[in-house]
Amino acid sequence: MQRREFVSYLVAAACDCGLAMAAPAPVRGKASGATGGVPAWAPAPGEIRNVSYAPRMHPLGAGATLAEIDPKYQAWNPEAPRQGPYKATEYYWGSVNGYSGICWNTDTRQLVNYGAGHASINVCAPFCFDLNDLRWKWLDTPLPFDGYGRVRTAGGISEPPPQSAIDRLYPNGEIDYSWGELNGDSPGWEAQYGRGPWLRPGKIQPIPGHTRNVLGHVPASIMGNGKGGLFKFGSASGVLGGTHSIGSHIFDHDTATWRRTANQPPNFRGSTTAQSTIVDAQTGTVIHYGGGQQFKVFDFSTDAWRPMQVASNAVEGSTDAGNVLALPPGRLLVAAFARDQAGRAAYYNGKTFVFCAVDIDAVVGKGIFSLTTLSVDARAWPLNSAGNNTGIGWGFCPENASFYCVNGEHQSPGYWRLAPPAGATRQSHYLSGTWTLTQHSFVSGTLSSPGHRSWVFNRLSWDPASRSFLWFPDDVNGPVQAFRPAEV
Repeated sequence: MQRREFVSYLVAAACDCGLAMAAPAPVRGKASGATGGVPAWAPAPGEIRNVSYAPRMHPLGAGATLAEIDPKYQAWNPEAPRQGPYKATEYYWGSVNGYSGICWNTDTRQLVNYGAGHASINVCAPFCFDLNDLRWKWLDTPLPFDGYGRVRTAGGISEPPPQSAIDRLYPNGEIDYSWGELNGDSPGWEAQYGRGPWLRPGKIQPIPGHTRNVLGHVPASIMGNGKGGLFKFGSASGVLGGTHSIGSHIFDHDTATWRRTANQPPNFRGSTTAQSTIVDAQTGTVIHYGGGQQFKVFDFSTDAWRPMQVASNAVEGSTDAGNVLALPPGRLLVAAFARDQAGRAAYYNGKTFVFCAVDIDAVVGKGIFSLTTLSVDARAWPLNSAGNNTGIGWGFCPENASFYCVNGEHQSPGYWRLAPPAGATRQSHYLSGTWTLTQHSFVSGTLSSPGHRSWVFNRLSWDPASRSFLWFPDDVNGPVQAFRPAEV
């Protein structure tokens, strides 16, 4: 395995949004800037601007907004141009991004999503916003089922197995069920998807559910391909009788196929509220932090999980109100936990954050380790319109080793920066010094998010070519936006 500098992904943005948008400046040549130069849409320092085009305004045709890849218009939909069978409610596509997370594909410069919120839709295929041509795209063809888990067959709709049947199949939650395994032997299962409990190779397609902070990009150097992979660790909740999606799967972007990891993360049934995942390219591992003492490590070289425990200073709380990120200069994993005004762990009424860090190499290396609570000088905290910090996630800027967040509110005037201790150059400095949380105003532009509250999770991604953070709101007609901190 090729070892290379630590690659961090993650973090956050989600909200109940929706705004029409003006088209950005025309793209001069290739939009990505990956081969040199800055893309034409790149924001100036302190600016937030729309990156995607208004509906039907893309010069290359459809695909400018998420609405334009609605399943009801796709050739693979057996009922096109009607909604079925990819639906659970009539508003299904309008809230596709609620409670869903993304990951940043460093190999292709795409914002990759897999999942959906509130069971509004559960199309089991990754989709992305591609910065190379500024279009939304499907990355796979989904199996035919609706958001409630009922499978579309030639003979109609078949109901999913009850919870009791699922528990008998997988009593310890050590394996993630898939649509093929539960329904592949149905007499009416459509022939193009194969037959039998395993379907055809690569079409396991795990249940999307609420992917929140559990997606990660696997670099091409580890995958051994050209475009890398998508790592999915379960889901916080699912739609099959309320069942959680527990196991781990990897999607190969080159072949558009899924595979299970050889073994599944042990003892994770029921861990739903505090989950966050990072991929560490330097050690070829995935670190999943479930809050408290629940660390799990997946090693790509062995294709296996192992459980880890924090030796001391376990911090109880939910990473739903925050997330887990990487700090490459100090080789630290940093977790953001929500607290109420009394300093107690809070899931849906947090007012402040507690930031804790742990040595990544100690976690990966099976050593004894503990969490360190970072000292933070904060005079105010980012809150959403509901008055709490639920779902507000953080992104990492490698240019100044700072963490950033947006509060996701309509007409939001700015962003927040968590800056490292002055002069920090090594791990001990980051752990012992005082971090500073400050609020900043956009020089121009406003955040597109007219929903009544924000669900950010890990939808905020740093793009080196444009030197900016990218994110998009929940509304399918809303724009992808980029903002560049004034400090870089």
